[in-house]
Amino acid sequence: MSQREHNKAVISELQKINEMIDRKIIRGENYRMESKRHFELLRMLKRARSRWNLHNLLSALTLF
Repeated sequence: MSQREHNKAVISELQKINEMIDRKIIRGENYRMESKRHFELLRMLKRARSRWNLHNLLSALTLF
């Protein structure tokens, strides 16, 4: 799976978890497990994006 496909999958799962959390909030149910998963996915996405940005920066620096 390419990085782009992986990011799309993570974003899709984030959207599903957001919907689940919203439904649980409306029903007054506990959403702790979903919240932890949401946080974990966001961390994965941020980490992947920062690696990509670092890679681009290093590539640009080697051009000079």
